[in-house]
Amino acid sequence: MSELLVDTKAYLESHHPPTYYGEAAIRKVEEVEGSMDPIQKYIITEEGFVEGDYDDTKGIKTRGVGQTGEYMNMTFKESYNSIKERTVSTIPSFNKQPEDTQKALMSLSYRGDMKKGFKWVKHFNNGEYDKAATEVLNHKEYKELKKKGKPSGIVKRLEEAARLIRNTKP
Repeated sequence: MSELLVDTKAYLESHHPPTYYGEAAIRKVEEVEGSMDPIQKYIITEEGFVEGDYDDTKGIKTRGVGQTGEYMNMTFKESYNSIKERTVSTIPSFNKQPEDTQKALMSLSYRGDMKKGFKWVKHFNNGEYDKAATEVLNHKEYKELKKKGKPSGIVKRLEEAARLIRNTKP
């Protein structure tokens, strides 16, 4: 019986790449790509870093710092810069925003929660930050996770983004 447990553990370790969170994730990414700015560090801390491919909570093939689809074969900095360009295109005032607001915007964009037609984006671009923050949480995945009542990094992340947007000063 114990032999089976050892084999199962070895199997799991061999099929799940090492995962890093917080400062450990930042260190791992910086070892490969060099120093990161505060917003990049924020994203790494939220996403974590996995050395290799894995399926995310939705079963989507992912690697590195939550990189999926077109970003899978890019470095984190390449992915981040591409997403930042899209963010600046969607939020014209991005570069004029305080760092905390930029963190929230990049977090949402990195997650795929930012498109020009989204209500929260329209409110944000109109300077209606309270409405934008409220609308960020009018989110199917958020509501389903909240209903389950279990701790969730996604819930925490969306609530933090909403809080930072709400605190944006015109």
